[in-house]
Amino acid sequence: MSRLLLIALIACNGKADDSADPLTETAATTGGTTTGGTTTGGTTTGGTTTGGTTTGGSTTGGTTPQEEVVEGDGASVTIPADANTSGAEVAVAQAEPPSDPKGYTWAGDVYALTPHGTTFAEPVTVSLPYVDTGETLELLKLDNDADTTWEPVADAVFDGGMVTFQTSSFSYYGPIAAGGGGTTGGGPDADGDGFSSADGDCDDSDPGIYPGATEYCNGLDEDCDGSVDEFAVDAGEWCSDADADGFGDPGTLLQSCSQPAGYVAECSDCDDADSSVGGGC
Repeated sequence: MSRLLLIALIACNGKADDSADPLTETAATTGGTTTGGTTTGGTTTGGTTTGGTTTGGSTTGGTTPQEEVVEGDGASVTIPADANTSGAEVAVAQAEPPSDPKGYTWAGDVYALTPHGTTFAEPVTVSLPYVDTGETLELLKLDNDADTTWEPVADAVFDGGMVTFQTSSFSYYGPIAAGGGGTTGGGPDADGDGFSSADGDCDDSDPGIYPGATEYCNGLDEDCDGSVDEFAVDAGEWCSDADADGFGDPGTLLQSCSQPAGYVAECSDCDDADSSVGGGC
């Protein structure tokens, strides 16, 4: 009797285990592997995550290149992903430039983008603050500490107190109020004489040539008036010698860099109609 009861209990226990089947379980676990979720060997699919790598998000290896923004003293440099191939530690800050563009007024601070000479695989976007002076504004750049020639930056946009431009290399940059020498044309002053070509500088490579400059006897148009050597400060004085006695009439004195025909340097003839009357009479 005891043996029969034991067999019955075993049979009942087996029956109870048989009721725990996939009809009442949404997932079956086998050897640490769960299907239904679905997880297999610590790997989840559906999310989808595989071996710590997420796809669909989408990150692979956890190393997606990111755009970098560098800020300093109110300015900013936005560097596209993968553009800084040299790995340079980029900085932007207010700086004292090694030279000033003569004849111009700064319309804001000068900024140094460092390291100087850094180049990028694609252009970076730079934004610098400026002061609205009510004048035509221009952005100038200086290549490095040894450079003394400020050059205009093409396509710089002045808007709302910030000037924005793109560049592939670093240098000094500064917003200026255009109008070299106090005139109205403005533009870059390549020779530093206070005048640009827009201001009437007829040779912006020579600092001795600009509107109103002093004329010398050298075959150049220093004052940019279209005439050469007129009213030169080192011009000679000549007088007409009508009687050809070598002495000229002081009343006919003129200045010229070269001796005019019929004129002499000795201006002391008191009777230029009589060749017998010489100078000093």
